[in-house]
Amino acid sequence: MKYISYFICALVGLSAFANESKKQLVIVNGGYDETSNHSGHEDDIRSFRDHLFSNKGKIKIFNAGGPGTPVVQIMSDGRFERNSQGFVTPRKSTLENTEKATHHNLKNFFKANSSDGMDSMTVVWGDHGAEDGVALWDGTTIGVKAIRELYKELPKSTTIRAIHLHCFGGMAMVGSGGNIPLDDSAKLLSFLDDKYPSNICGLSLSDSGEVAYTRKWTRNELNKKSLSLEMMKQTIAKDPKSVPTVMLTSDYFLRDVKNTICNEPNETKAQTEGEVCTTCAVQKPFSKATLDLKHFLCRNTERDDEILGEFMTANTLWDELKSMEGHVFKEFMKKNHSDFYKQLLESIEKMDAIQEQMAIESDTLKVNELQAQFEKVRSTFPRRYYTFKEAVLGSREYGIFFRNQVTRKWVKENAKKYPRFASLLANPKNDEYFSEVSVREFKNINSELRIRKSKARAQVVIQLNQNRKNIAAVLFEDPKLAPLKERYENILKCENGPLN
Repeated sequence: MKYISYFICALVGLSAFANESKKQLVIVNGGYDETSNHSGHEDDIRSFRDHLFSNKGKIKIFNAGGPGTPVVQIMSDGRFERNSQGFVTPRKSTLENTEKATHHNLKNFFKANSSDGMDSMTVVWGDHGAEDGVALWDGTTIGVKAIRELYKELPKSTTIRAIHLHCFGGMAMVGSGGNIPLDDSAKLLSFLDDKYPSNICGLSLSDSGEVAYTRKWTRNELNKKSLSLEMMKQTIAKDPKSVPTVMLTSDYFLRDVKNTICNEPNETKAQTEGEVCTTCAVQKPFSKATLDLKHFLCRNTERDDEILGEFMTANTLWDELKSMEGHVFKEFMKKNHSDFYKQLLESIEKMDAIQEQMAIESDTLKVNELQAQFEKVRSTFPRRYYTFKEAVLGSREYGIFFRNQVTRKWVKENAKKYPRFASLLANPKNDEYFSEVSVREFKNINSELRIRKSKARAQVVIQLNQNRKNIAAVLFEDPKLAPLKERYENILKCENGPLN
């Protein structure tokens, strides 16, 4: 009996190993360049690698420039580590078994796994994000369409769960919001398959228009048995230190449903008792039973609109201040380091030309040659420029130049370019406040404002998402909405499935 027990245990172990081998964890940290590849991004890699899968299943890591890639150390107070001259001092990465995070390498990887028979793949997208996608090491960004093309290399039987840690997470995960073509069944199916494929779901640490903030991932958070995206969302949402709006694919899906329903025109003809209104848009595709739900879904959004407006104001002001800083920096470089600045522009033009060639080239060998040319140009001058820029921005000389350049008169003259900031300065109530701080210092104050508004908005959106879920449970009982209900249930099943 003892030997039989051993034999059964061995079979169980082999079965567990077989199941683990059918799961894949992919971690992508683009890095972009050596001055923006922060140590916090590598901390995320270690956390997910060591805790989420706990060495179970297969793990593939694409990290910036690969083994030994430069990493900018972030100190405990959030500042960059610098040398005695004020320059940022990247260190070499200690992560092993990694590849360069380029679009080319990602394509090759997904193609190589197109027939691997995996049950599921978890893809963690880290590093920096923008409205056009996630940063990669080859100086590009990869957007939602290109990411979906990578996923399409895998069989539809493979469940793909994505975790977006970067800024503008929703844009890279599902793209911008849109109306659902409810009146055309063929267009509806095409819309669902394109934006909400049944085998793909995800979690983003920031909404489509938000920046993300670094968080420390603990072993207890990532090593929970049968951890799901839904469980991750609940954990983050309950964290008092959490700033941005954590969203699941199902949240974006219900937002699109809500926007579609609420953007439909209201009844265009008065309806008497017992009369069927043939011109009422709300009856297509909704039955009378769901009209009350429509009204409930679309009303009481005043607080959401208010807090969203405050958030967008703070966000727009931040963008204006960053743009203003970029303009002043260019003027500073032209005046004080003109030769250096000219060389930079020449290098950027060369890189743009190479990337244009890569975009139309189909021969793999030529693409590799162009990629090598791009890396050579990029590694020689622009990286030195960005290192130099970090030192300049922190210098006293630049601070004086900025203060003298950005005066009230200058802001007024450039009101069309910086309307939010110009309107603040034009308000007499702000005279005393702005006399105490410079425009550059106000950028830091605005950063704190954005964090407060992000937190407030996150709480409102959490409640709205819960309300939409409650309404959807009833709304989707309408037979005309059967395709939406089916896809929504597929998404929920994906989000509640185990990552590990």
